[in-house]
Amino acid sequence: MVWALGKEAGLPNMDACIISATVYFSTSRKRDADNFEYGLKKILQDSLVRCGFLPDDSPEQITWGCVALLVDRDNPRTEVTISM
Repeated sequence: MVWALGKEAGLPNMDACIISATVYFSTSRKRDADNFEYGLKKILQDSLVRCGFLPDDSPEQITWGCVALLVDRDNPRTEVTISM
């Protein structure tokens, strides 16, 4: 899915990038932000490397910006921004 979405968005092969993400939930309740942030970072970084968009997932290749957890009852989703 990461490969298909990356290609659809015109994501180039990169030497390094900056990633930010916002996760919108359908309900408002207490969540452990660290767990969501860790899982999101791990899966996305590994996927970007495995799909060939990045050579490695080391700190030299990936800088993380904000990871926000918000609520949108009508449209739960995850939005990821990748910039070079």
